[in-house]
Amino acid sequence: MPKSLMLLSAALLAAIPAEAREDRRPTSISITVDTSIAEHTLSLVCSQREVNERQIRSSPLVQAQIEHNRGLVAAATMDAYVEGLRALSACRAPSEGEDVFRVGAILADPELFRRKVDGLRARQSELASSVADRLTSYVPAGTQFQRAVILAVPYFSCGGFERGEYFYIDVQCLAADIDDDFAALEVLVAHETFHALQARTFFPAPIDAGEIGDVNTGLQYHFGTMLREGTATYVAGTSALLDVPSAGAFTRLGQSFGRENAARLGENFRLLTILFGYAAASPVGQERARAEAVEDLAFDGGSFQEFGYYVGARIAADIEQVWGREALVCVMQLPPEQFILAHEAAVAAEELRLGAEAIDAARSVALARSGVHGFERCHPTLGGDRQ
Repeated sequence: MPKSLMLLSAALLAAIPAEAREDRRPTSISITVDTSIAEHTLSLVCSQREVNERQIRSSPLVQAQIEHNRGLVAAATMDAYVEGLRALSACRAPSEGEDVFRVGAILADPELFRRKVDGLRARQSELASSVADRLTSYVPAGTQFQRAVILAVPYFSCGGFERGEYFYIDVQCLAADIDDDFAALEVLVAHETFHALQARTFFPAPIDAGEIGDVNTGLQYHFGTMLREGTATYVAGTSALLDVPSAGAFTRLGQSFGRENAARLGENFRLLTILFGYAAASPVGQERARAEAVEDLAFDGGSFQEFGYYVGARIAADIEQVWGREALVCVMQLPPEQFILAHEAAVAAEELRLGAEAIDAARSVALARSGVHGFERCHPTLGGDRQ
């Protein structure tokens, strides 16, 4: 290329905003499996080695896990974690009441845990491809994302969890043959990875009950939770789990949530409408208490099995079916009340939609928000401009 043309090309490139140049890169979502904690833990089993307490306590990966653990079980402290590793090294199973991190299960069959870790490591490329295939078309063009999936050994719960920049999978509750739970694992990793992508691209909304100061922020909190969890449930392909042979316990758990929520989806929409109305009518001083009550009922995995997730997933599915995927991606980037209002506009004649109390609550939040954020921009026939 002549030097003059090279200089001209460089000048033109420099004139393009950095964000626009980044959007021209192919979207990339990369997942790896981090086995470091699991391998270190399993190397201690009956080794009689001294546990490097300073190294354990200073590990960012362990620190993040403990921060999450303590929110679930008060006894799941760093001290308890270190003592659990010492018990592993000494080949001594703690008593049931003292075994906070369930190291007794590791001592009972360490080879089982090793097979699971090896199986996940061997299939990490397949897992990475699956997650990328599910999520790539639901994020803004040019998105660049990389994360490690950390195998949590020891751990006491089931499934996966995020803490800060880290994402963990509990190895203990997975089937002995990873194949039996691999489909559910793909959904789990895709779901939690999408949460990390949401944190980068979604409109800011309160994510902690401590941020609730009035009815408006309480409603933003609920709408944001439904948007985040509903869209993650939808794009991760959770519904496809219903067609998977129910071999592993983790898979069966996901299937039970999916089937029971599908069977009562109409009731779920009506109940969530009532709960949003309850939050909207909070007396002064009770906004946070009511928000936490709504959170426990709609988005917790207890008696109602996270039914708010499945309402949000149906809303996302409806918007995509009626307006297309590009419009759904656009709506997801808007303030969370627009997710509800967009659905009302897209399926106004359909039976499965939130009721008037929820729609009125979403409109009240939208009216109080400064700036122009209407969902109409995401649909060309509604006169919107996506710029």
